[in-house]
Amino acid sequence: MLLFWTFLIGIAGATFAIAVSYVSHWYPPEKQGYVLGIVGLGNIGTAVSGFIVPSMVSKFGLSWTFWGSAVLMGLMTVVFWLFTKEAPFLNKETTFKEALSVMKYRPLWILSVFYFLTFGGFVAFSLYLPTLLQEIYHFSVISAGLKTAGFVVIATFIRPLGGYLADRFGAKKILMILFAGIAVNVVLIPFMAVNFVIFSIAFLTLALFLGAGNGAVFKLVPNVSPGKTGASAGIIGAIGGIGGFALPLVLGMTKDITGNYMLGFTILSIYSFICFITTIREISNTKMSSKEKNVNALPSIQ
Repeated sequence: MLLFWTFLIGIAGATFAIAVSYVSHWYPPEKQGYVLGIVGLGNIGTAVSGFIVPSMVSKFGLSWTFWGSAVLMGLMTVVFWLFTKEAPFLNKETTFKEALSVMKYRPLWILSVFYFLTFGGFVAFSLYLPTLLQEIYHFSVISAGLKTAGFVVIATFIRPLGGYLADRFGAKKILMILFAGIAVNVVLIPFMAVNFVIFSIAFLTLALFLGAGNGAVFKLVPNVSPGKTGASAGIIGAIGGIGGFALPLVLGMTKDITGNYMLGFTILSIYSFICFITTIREISNTKMSSKEKNVNALPSIQ
């Protein structure tokens, strides 16, 4: 039953990909990063649920927690139905097969590699940071959860800024800075665990890099295959979600093997450096034809 309902929740999660496609058709390319960053603010629900759900379960019970969530979703459905209209689509309707054709484009998979790091890192540490705090500093579950919420809030609210900076200065420059920052930051984190204040600053800095990276990556998503943004966003978002599942496994397995987190964070740093090199090689700042953009390299963003 858990797997069955998880499947349905995953379908509901497609609203993010739908939102990206919906919003992107309302704004010109030079504003895509900023507006899609605002769409990404919905991730704040991760932090809010961390505060509210345990309290609701304690006060109202598990059943009413789910029923209450269902009522809120129903209200949001009514609001969206009454107060929005279809976006001014510029392309003809596509079939499911045509939508999946985006999978043949190399830029889709390159952005997926990037989002595996940025969004995957955001989700991974949102889940795993409480474990680290309890294990290293012996915080209570509640205290560790509250401190992790700070990480989630910062990473979420910085996302529009990452998109705006990509609009303003070009996604290539911003992603290079962010990937280099992540690579340096994560390899140093294990050395900073001796002091909670320094450790906290390092993780909050990481939250800035990851959150801004989410915004900068999605600046490029509508250009992978114009008219099929929803399909592109769905695939990239799904792979980002897999990153959120895989990275905690890497940290946990390397901890079991070596007795500490050094190897796990080093692997993450190396992956970040690979993304840095890929950004230099694959994101082009030169003008290309639409066909060349889609097939040979990530789109021009300056």
